[in-house]
Amino acid sequence: MSIGAPMNMNVVIAPTTPFLLGLGDTAGPTLFPGIPSMQVGGSYVAIPAWTDAAGNFNWGFTAPASPAAVNTFWYSQVLTIDPAFNFVTSNAWINLFQN
Repeated sequence: MSIGAPMNMNVVIAPTTPFLLGLGDTAGPTLFPGIPSMQVGGSYVAIPAWTDAAGNFNWGFTAPASPAAVNTFWYSQVLTIDPAFNFVTSNAWINLFQN
């Protein structure tokens, strides 16, 4: 991903399901009792959201425009609840920012 470029985050899970999207600057792990290990760590943010009636969530934003972002990684993963009310995580995702 190029710095300053438009980005789109797409989450597809069950319809009208709450989730947390974790974004961090290291691969983690981040551990909380009773929750699966998250492969997001370092300086991180957790963004709460819900999927729509079709099970989709889309978030468009701009990648960091600072030259300091060149050759840096963002790690992301979703934490949600399955139909049996168990916490589950998505596959971890890694984004590399380049010039």
